[in-house]
Amino acid sequence: MVGVPGKYKGCETCRARRVKCDNQRPKCKRCIDGGRECAGYERERVFIMATVDDAGRCSSHPPRHVSSSASSSKKGKSVTPERKKGKSTSSEAKKSKSTSPEGDVMELAAIEPLAPAWDDLLFVENKGVTYLVQMAVLQANVQSIGKGKKKDNAKVALTPYAPSGLYFLKKGRELEVTAHSLVSLSSPDEDNGSLNGTFTFLFDHNSSFLQEAGQPTWELNQDKLSRVRKAGPESYQYFPAHHYFVRVYRQTAVMLALINKKTTFLSEEAWCTTPWEYHPKSVLDFLLDTLVLLPGVFSRADLITPKQATLARRLEAQELLYDCLAVESQLDGWYATLNPASDPAYWAANSADPSALPASQPLPFADAFSFRDTRRPSR
Repeated sequence: MVGVPGKYKGCETCRARRVKCDNQRPKCKRCIDGGRECAGYERERVFIMATVDDAGRCSSHPPRHVSSSASSSKKGKSVTPERKKGKSTSSEAKKSKSTSPEGDVMELAAIEPLAPAWDDLLFVENKGVTYLVQMAVLQANVQSIGKGKKKDNAKVALTPYAPSGLYFLKKGRELEVTAHSLVSLSSPDEDNGSLNGTFTFLFDHNSSFLQEAGQPTWELNQDKLSRVRKAGPESYQYFPAHHYFVRVYRQTAVMLALINKKTTFLSEEAWCTTPWEYHPKSVLDFLLDTLVLLPGVFSRADLITPKQATLARRLEAQELLYDCLAVESQLDGWYATLNPASDPAYWAANSADPSALPASQPLPFADAFSFRDTRRPSR
């Protein structure tokens, strides 16, 4: 028996999926673009069993069965046809796999110049064909969504929307957001105007953050870390993983941290810069960079308030005040970058007179919406 390195030089994730790896270091770009966790390039040692009975066989494959009834003079002739038969069988299986519907996998990639993830229209490329797709994010019960074969006429029926309970975050737990992507691309021969398809994220967060029996709530071990944190910020630099992180996970995690007054790992500098190495930030992204600092401020305020009035408490409160002023300064700087004259933050108009809006101010929607104040009696 002798041990040799494995022949496959790609990452372990591509090896398990039996697809070609691009061999980029430190992590495979194919895995990152597909939103998968790259298992790395560490090759395991394969043991070759060089026995007379098995005629030398790799331990990862089943041993070759040699017929005992065959004579020693016919053994060499019986092995050769068996090898040829196995070769033809594997080629036929490979051919059927490439032509099957399951083997037709989309390889979408965003086209430069890259736009912020919050843009609803996005140019993507799939096998050399360019599409203009519309992005959408919907909250749904993804547990009831199954994976199947590719279908031309597929319908999606979502359950009625119900507000989610985000108030049950316990210590030692991090947010988990499960998401499925639905892609619909029209044929290049079809003329559907400028829009060629849709890309939809269906997501649902795990709200079962109840404490497990026998587990201390203050201990945060590796098993309780979210999959996003385990993957690292460099895993969310490319489409569609970048759009999932920006449009689905980050804004949900920041708002949950604000509600629970709990510091999140997203406040680290790497998580505020690395995912946007290629995609530019939007105004909302810059705002979330500041809002992610507030949960830590709220948590410290809750700890300082019930303490006795001592000199140590006064110093802690003074330091907290400095941090609050720093956050306020960042918010003022963010607001100064806006241009309310050309892009106002809100629109106010009398529903009885829609023409009261200035013609120079563009509406944010294609149609005008009117909202009635329920506190006033209707006439």
